[in-house]
Parts: sequence; structure tokens; C-alpha cells
Amino acid sequence: MAAEPSLYQALAVEFSALVASTSIPVSIATLQRMERLCGGALLVVFGGINADQPFSVSRLDVLQQWIMLPRAAYTLPPVTNGVPLLANGYQIGMLLPPAALDATTTALLAPLLASEIERWRSAELQHLEAARRTALGRIATTANAHTDLVAMLREVYGILYGPLQFQGFLAAILDAQREETVLMYIMDTGEETVQTDRQAIPNNLSGYIMRQRVALRFDDLMVEVQHYPGITPLAVGTGASPHAWLGVPMQLGDGTVVGMLSVQSYDATHYAERDQRFLEQVATTLAVAVQKVLLLNERDAQLAQITNGYEQQRLLLALVRELGSPVMPIYGGVLAVPLVGTLDSERMQMVMERLLEAIVREQADVVIMDITGVPMVDTAAVNYLLQAAAAVRLLGSQIILTGISGAIAQTMVQLGVSLGDITTRANLAAGLEEALTLVGRRIT
Repeated sequence: MAAEPSLYQALAVEFSALVASTSIPVSIATLQRMERLCGGALLVVFGGINADQPFSVSRLDVLQQWIMLPRAAYTLPPVTNGVPLLANGYQIGMLLPPAALDATTTALLAPLLASEIERWRSAELQHLEAARRTALGRIATTANAHTDLVAMLREVYGILYGPLQFQGFLAAILDAQREETVLMYIMDTGEETVQTDRQAIPNNLSGYIMRQRVALRFDDLMVEVQHYPGITPLAVGTGASPHAWLGVPMQLGDGTVVGMLSVQSYDATHYAERDQRFLEQVATTLAVAVQKVLLLNERDAQLAQITNGYEQQRLLLALVRELGSPVMPIYGGVLAVPLVGTLDSERMQMVMERLLEAIVREQADVVIMDITGVPMVDTAAVNYLLQAAAAVRLLGSQIILTGISGAIAQTMVQLGVSLGDITTRANLAAGLEEALTLVGRRIT
């Protein structure tokens, strides 16, 4: 029986309006009018999302979920009372017409709906590709601006959420030389977890990706992962088992892996090849920035270690100098300064400062400077001693130089150096006896 011209013409008018529409609300209203003309809902079945629950073709919100599915996800159940929806050589679904719609009109309507659905799909894919190109640009800018890996990955998560469908996000950063992860960043259903302790590469999907330098994609993780003996899925965040899972390595141009990225979904989302390509582009962009941060962190650690070493050496030298240049009160009004080692300008400056402070503090009348432990002197060293003697006298004290060895005395004669009127004694004991005499004391 032929279709009624009035019905088909009315549907054709509405279909023309549908094709011309650029607004989802207008398209939904148009589809609802078409359903009223047909005497009931135009139900559709698409593989992967509603095999058991057909929905109205006017449910564009559900259709938008479907049109992102990869072709391989179309698993159509056997339907005896439906009409195939064919587009570009693929059966994209089944149309289940209302009982009031005759077979001829249904047969004419099905290819029109199929072509329109495919148009929506093409438009959505173009929109998605544009959004992903924008996201890649933002990720590149963000990654290059950060030296904090956690802050970098937190922003990357925010940028990815939208152009890619997921509930769980994981990023692992790898120290390739030590084969250890240095950071695990997890965002699962809005809950953030950061692990910064070093760990061996785990024996799970993330570790497999980093070791083998391959991408992995699962439509039904818990079923398909059984093809990887010894590898267990990583329970993150809530610990719930994901349905779809996609992971890729962060890999430099020379093949070095510096980490991995993965996304997962707890519903019937399927990740297509285009999703994998997009995540691989993100990972490649991040790899260079991550390597830069790792190198900066290593440099800073080495500098800190060197600085710490220098500081320890400085403190040790200061301690040695302090111990080698003590100023000791040995009797009322008498100070002893036993010198050990080489006499240089820095050390003598320290001796001078400490000695003058001690003279003022102790109200010393006599200073014994003993150089028994000094192996040799030169003109500069003698000048240091003469300057010290002059400074001591300016404070009203007298100085006694003790411990001059035969070798030092011979050197001083050869250099033509004179100690002037500085009192000298052979050793510290003799110097102490002379000092006590000067302050009116004597050893008994």
C-alpha cells in the first residue's frame, strides 16, 4: 500500500527544517513533530549504549553520546521488526517505527534519518577536533610555564576534562635512569591523590606501558586485561573497577620514556583510535616539559648538595682556624695565644680580632704569643706578628713572643727581618715566667 502523500509531504517539510537547523532545541522540537506525524515515538537502537533500551530519536542528548563511539563498538542485537539505519556503508543502528507507521513510509524515512544522524556525527567530530586542537595549545603553554609537576598535571587534568570523556585520570612520572616512579598524580571522580615517594616501576598496566613503550586501550577492562598474564589493573581513587581504559607513554623523540598518562571511565564509554591519538599528542607535548622539570630538579638537588658540601667545609675550616688560634686567659691579667700551622692574612685577621676583644674583656696586661707550632715564617708572617704587637700596645698591654725555632730564626735573619723591641723567650714556660714578673707575680 502506497504512503499517503500528505503524510510523506509533511514529513519531508519537517525533515527539511531538521536539515536546516543549527540549534539542538530547534532540532528536538522538529523531531518531536515528526514523531507526532508518525503516530508515536521513532525509536532507535545503537550498539554499545542502548542495545536493550531503545530511545526516541528526539533524544539528542543520548545521541551525542553515541556519535562519539568508534565504529567497532557497534554491536547490534537482532531486531526483527526494525529497519536498518545505513550511512556511508555502515549499519549505524536500527529504526523501530510506531505501529501506526506503514512500512513504505518507514523505508523512506530510515535513510533520511540515518543521513541526518551521520551529519550530526560529522559536525560533532569537527567540533571535538577543534576543541582538542585548542586543548593541545593550552597544554603546551601550561606545561612550558610550570616547574612544579603537580601543579602542571592538575592544570592538564582540567584542560583535558571535556575534550576527552573520563572519570579517572592518572599520570606517572618516571626516573628512567633509576627505573623508579617519582610522582603519581591521580584525579578520580574529583578526588585528588598525589604520591611523591620513589617506587619501583609497578607491575600493573601503568608499569607495562612504561616498560614496553606501548599504548593500551580497553573497552571492557576487567575482561580484556586477562590477555595480559601477570598484569593487574591499578585501583585508583575510589578503587572501583573501570569499564573503559586508555593509557599511553610519555615518550621523548629518542625513545626515552619519562612517564605515562591514562584515563578511565566507569560507564559504557568506548575510547576510539582518535581518542588514543589525541592522548598520545598530549603525552608527547608533556614529555618534553616533564623532562625539563626533571632535569631542573636534578640540577637543583646537585647544587644543594654542592652548596651543603661547601657550607660544611666552610664550617669545618672555621672550626679548625678557631681551634688553631685560641686566646686563653691563663692567669690574672695574662693571655696566651698558641698559634699552630701557617700564618696567613685571613687567619691573622681572626687572631687579631679575637685577641683585641679578649684584652678588653679580660683587662689583660700581658699577651704571650707562642709560635712553637708554626712550621715556617716569611716576611708577610712577620709583618702580621708586628701588626698584632702594635695593636696590643695601643690597648696598653705588653706582648711576649715565644717558641721561635732555630729554623725560623735563621729564616728571619736571611730575610733581614727584625722584631724590633718585641720581647722574646725560648718557650711558653719562659714566656709565662716573664709575664708573671711583669704583672708582679711569680711561679712558686
